[in-house]
Formats: sequence, C-alpha cells, structure tokens
Amino acid sequence: MASQKLFFIVLSLAILSCSWGYQQEENIVFYMQDIVSKPNATAIVVAGVNGISSELLNFGTVLVIDDLLTEEPDHSSTVVGRAKGIYEFSDVKGNAVHMVFSVVFENKKYNGSTLEIHGTDIFTRSSGSEVSVVGGTGKLRYARGYSNVTLHSAVGFDGILKFNTFFRLD
Repeated sequence: MASQKLFFIVLSLAILSCSWGYQQEENIVFYMQDIVSKPNATAIVVAGVNGISSELLNFGTVLVIDDLLTEEPDHSSTVVGRAKGIYEFSDVKGNAVHMVFSVVFENKKYNGSTLEIHGTDIFTRSSGSEVSVVGGTGKLRYARGYSNVTLHSAVGFDGILKFNTFFRLD
C-alpha cells in the first residue's frame, strides 16, 4: 500500500514537472512591404561589388531594411510593426537572399517586443523557404521557432513577402 502511494506521488510529480516546461506554440502571420524603388524605398543598397551602385540580384549585394509589416498584403492594412536589419544576396546565381532582421512590434499584445529572424530565402522556390526565429525581447524573450516565407506579389523589385511564423517561449 505504501509503495502504491509512493508510486502515485512520484508519477504526479513527474507529470507536473513535465508540464511546467511546456510552452504552447504561437502563430503570427504578417506581410513585409519591401520597397526598393525610389523615392519611398524602405530597402536600400549599401554595399556590393560596385559599392552602392551594385545591381540588386548580384552576389554580394547588401541592403539595409526598415520595411513596414502589416496584417494583410494591402499596404494600408493594420500595421504590425517594422522589419529592421539587413539582407544580402548570398547565391552566385542570384536566387537567394540571406536575412538577418528584427521584427519590432508596434501594436497589440507584443507592442515594443521583438522577434529575431535569421535565415536564407530561396525566393525562386514556389513553395517558399523556412527561416529561423532565433530569439526575442520583451514579451517574446527566449522565443525559438521558424517562419515560412513566401512571395505574395512583386512589381519590379518591390515585393510583398508573407511570413507565417511559429514560435515558443523557452
């Protein structure tokens, strides 16, 4: 009888300790409004083989971004925040861009918090790419996860990227 009580106490503690470490996965979808064309550019070339006059799709071209993030693809939809960071063309064939940026939230429950995105987007892939959520700040401190990135639409070099983002707070 005493061994049964001890067994149930140990089992209960094991279940309780496992549930303490479990965090529910969160999902956020946002659209990055990436504008390269002037005069309203939010992504500008800052370095490359030919300096700031480097061609966008050339291997080694680096851009700094401050892109608007919205809830829907329409530029005038509700603002989620801004994507602030860099990306560089990291494929000799011009098919991929390596992204490193912060999603700085400006509304709703994550206002002032960030998610840190890092990864390579092979934008010629119709199924999109997966990039990492490697951290966060504020209410999103210790975030870990991934984001599926797809090209929603493009006109010239201006594009709207969809980020379907999943993360947990460790």
